[in-house]
Amino acid sequence: MKSKSTYIIYVIFFALLFLYPLRHVTLGVDLMDGGYNYANFAFHDLKYMDSMWYFATWTANAFGSLLMRLPMGETMLGMNIYTGLVISVIATGAYVFCVRRLKMPAWLIFVGELLAISLCWAPSAVLYNYLTYGLFLAATILLYQGLTLQKGRYLVLAGAVLGWNVGVRFSNLVQVGLILAVWYYAFICKKKFPEILQETFLCILGYAGSVGLFLTVISVRYGFGNYVEGIRRLFAMTEHATDYSALSMLLGFGKAYTENTSTYWLKRFGLAGVICLALCLLLPRGWIRAKQVLTSLLTAAFMIWIVTKKYCTGDYATYDSVYYPAIMILLMVIALSLFQMFRKDTGKDEKLQAVLIPLTLYLTSLGGNNAIYSSMNNLFLVMPWFLWMALRFLKEKKHIIYFPFKTFLAAGILLLLVQGVGFGKEFVYEKATGARDVSAEITEVPVLQGMHTGVQQAENLEKLYLYLEENALLDSECILFGDIPGIAYFMELEPAINIWSDLRSYSPNTMSADLEKLREKILTTGEYPVVMIHQKYADYYRRGDAEAFPKEKTTGQKLTELYSFLQEQKYQCEEADTGEFVVFVRKK
Repeated sequence: MKSKSTYIIYVIFFALLFLYPLRHVTLGVDLMDGGYNYANFAFHDLKYMDSMWYFATWTANAFGSLLMRLPMGETMLGMNIYTGLVISVIATGAYVFCVRRLKMPAWLIFVGELLAISLCWAPSAVLYNYLTYGLFLAATILLYQGLTLQKGRYLVLAGAVLGWNVGVRFSNLVQVGLILAVWYYAFICKKKFPEILQETFLCILGYAGSVGLFLTVISVRYGFGNYVEGIRRLFAMTEHATDYSALSMLLGFGKAYTENTSTYWLKRFGLAGVICLALCLLLPRGWIRAKQVLTSLLTAAFMIWIVTKKYCTGDYATYDSVYYPAIMILLMVIALSLFQMFRKDTGKDEKLQAVLIPLTLYLTSLGGNNAIYSSMNNLFLVMPWFLWMALRFLKEKKHIIYFPFKTFLAAGILLLLVQGVGFGKEFVYEKATGARDVSAEITEVPVLQGMHTGVQQAENLEKLYLYLEENALLDSECILFGDIPGIAYFMELEPAINIWSDLRSYSPNTMSADLEKLREKILTTGEYPVVMIHQKYADYYRRGDAEAFPKEKTTGQKLTELYSFLQEQKYQCEEADTGEFVVFVRKK
């Protein structure tokens, strides 16, 4: 009976974790990252996308394009469900592995996965992130199985999965660093050099085979030279987008812990910890209960104090509600990992887990330009492992000297749990921040039917669609500027140049070359794209408002280039009420 009830609880937790990522599928219409990725799925072709991003994220966009062919895939609601299910598969996969292979308590894993999903701030549409996390998790599990069960085929498969991940996002090349876990495990198991060499070879064999297969597919479809040129431009792009540079990625993870505000809080944590530790050391030896009570009260008072000082907020529509509590927990994760790695009585398999966790955190941030935020978005294996190690630490360490560490550990987990669940419940991604209002349903735009956003944005999108429909512009190509790439997807307009033309990685020279190709196309076809510019930049053209000109240099160069094109091609600014989207058309 106990076994049956345990299985029922296991299944209930599994079902809840599978459904939880779908909680916001009708909420939020993001004009930037979310809309941009859906536009890349809808227009998955080199003529619409910059070649460097096309090849660098080819697998993710191809998969997204495939999802759009499924029932309801033509709508944002349907795509939100499908991409949300990718997160569901990752979370439940980690849950099953932790329960069945690592033998962790199901309820604890459920809490960990619930918190990990809640901290997923990036929209599910960004498949090059979530497919990366899913494949990295699969590779980690396969590597763990291969090393602990001594089965070489798992090592080959782990390498193959990591290799294919390069096709999901080119910067996933850094995930080859997972090989450090192979060497670390070999060191603690005192394996001989030939065995280490064999395991390394098996991983490399799978990796090379998978990368080779991907390059073969790309070469057959597009030509190997085109792929090389796209990747070459990706490396050159860092001149305009320095946050994509190798150095920026290398330092980004550590910078979150050493920035001024972080060190401000760390100093105060350190001082509070020293006070609690001194209390336990200086009071008489027999006052165990008194030490525990006083340390607990001081820890609680300190936590209340930092919350009142805006260490985190109750405004769950912003990252401020979870950013520093998450950093605190990640530091605790690293500390517990080191503790497990250097404990003499820790088993070899547990030491392997302890090295895989910080590798997951660092390699996740190293592969993107969001620094610590990337790690916060990929805690599917990290968070349940951390809670399990924390629970064991709290139970096993009986000596009073450990008590301050235990109180801070418990308080930190409780704080992140409260803030994380609140964040997961309230946060809806729009325009790189959290949406304040998603109460208005969109009914007039086919792609967006059933979606909810702010009242003003819903009205603006519906006005724009109706204007395009009334003026027979829905079959036109489009040029978009002003952080509105999602318009191409929402209005079903084919892009005439790069979908997100003001993106920093899209250089002014590339835009100039693309506009030149467009001029040649116009001479041949006589068809002019409709141009839409966000209000914040359009007033510079319409009224000569210098305040509306972009402050960022390359954005300003591209806007100047675009306005020269509009004047040269005799475009007119439509004064129709289209909300925040100013429309320019070429009257025939």
